Amino acid sequence: MPLGCPHNSARSVAREQEIFTLAAPLRQNKGWTPGTVSRNDTRYFAADLSLATGGEGGPVFTASGDLVGITSLPGERDEPTRGTTRVARIDGACDVVAAAAKKAKEAPAPSASHLPVEPTEPAPVAAFKEAVTRRAGSLKPYQMAASEFDVTFITPVLNFAAQSQPNQNFGNWSDYVADIPPVLFVRVTPKAAESFLAKIARGAAYTQGMALPAIKRLKSGFDRVQAFCGTTEVTPIHPFKLELRVSETEAIYEGLYAFDPAALGAGCSSVKLVLYSEKEPTKADTRIVDPSILQQIRRDFDLGGRP
Repeated sequence: MPLGCPHNSARSVAREQEIFTLAAPLRQNKGWTPGTVSRNDTRYFAADLSLATGGEGGPVFTASGDLVGITSLPGERDEPTRGTTRVARIDGACDVVAAAAKKAKEAPAPSASHLPVEPTEPAPVAAFKEAVTRRAGSLKPYQMAASEFDVTFITPVLNFAAQSQPNQNFGNWSDYVADIPPVLFVRVTPKAAESFLAKIARGAAYTQGMALPAIKRLKSGFDRVQAFCGTTEVTPIHPFKLELRVSETEAIYEGLYAFDPAALGAGCSSVKLVLYSEKEPTKADTRIVDPSILQQIRRDFDLGGRP
């Protein structure tokens, strides 16, 4: 719908005024959510809109149908309040749109290729539960190693099994993962290593009769991963990133990419991953996925009738 930019005058809202937003949360249908304005600021106003994960970014209307804002994520300095959503005023959004339109004139047009979406059939959770009950052996994600990362493949069966494990953390995407979507997750986690100087310090301490444990730090944060079916690159459904807090002031990232399993299925002569780190974003670490892992992944998806 047109934003009606530019506006000659600000479209004001008052405290306790009724508003409505259109939200499209992850893996849920689009729908209207009502609320009331609770606070007014210069560029934003707050409202008691309860939005599910991924539901931000929708238009906000008054009861008379005026477009007054767009729901947004809280700022870094904002204190999160349960059930409270920050709404960017439409006048500020118009400024952003104008700046983007100016840049777009000098940029190449985006590709017209369709992006992948989740498989339409729901995940057969009952079949996964039965498989977990009767499966012998480990129910941990299938693993492979790279130079700076550990790579794990999580099928819906393994995802279902992981829900009962308290150490599984998917950050902002926990709700999405817990819904057992019928996708293949590829998780890329930075490895921890001991620095050369730390090894020397431990060696010196050992000569003095002190045995110290290894002092390890994460090597480098995740930047991106490319997946290939044979020589054809496969676009992920969701290229998620998870924040790992190293300290109160430091954070690095790991990857959580969701793929349509059919795109990496039996029709691929091989499956290749190309990994990039934040430390060296142009240096590629190419790994061929072991065929035995691919067979295990396909067997898991066969439970739901997927190839």
